[in-house]
Amino acid sequence: LIDFTISLAIVRSLNWNPSTESFFANTISYSVALIYNYLMSSRWTFSSSENKKRKNVKVKFVAVNIFNLVFSSFVIAWLVGFLQTSTFSFIPFVYVQPLAKILVNGVMLVSSFILYRTLVFKD
Repeated sequence: LIDFTISLAIVRSLNWNPSTESFFANTISYSVALIYNYLMSSRWTFSSSENKKRKNVKVKFVAVNIFNLVFSSFVIAWLVGFLQTSTFSFIPFVYVQPLAKILVNGVMLVSSFILYRTLVFKD
């Protein structure tokens, strides 16, 4: 929700190339959401006294999220360009970036949980 809201606000305030602004907006919004996510994940979702002591948890968390950020930013930028083709011209332009963001975030939600559970916050 944080990621989507910030991204939408940035996209609505810029008048750049749609793929470029989607990439930029996703990078900023994802970074803000990342900080919030780490705080919540480390304290509640995957809390463990062992996790709090291990310094490599932070390194793994950052590595997973750098991958997620790069992957999601490129896929969103690509989807925005793809959804603007004549094949999908029935989709109003104002909905293209939010639709791309929703599709990618759905995939990232599941993959991030799996990566956190198996690599970052494993017991």
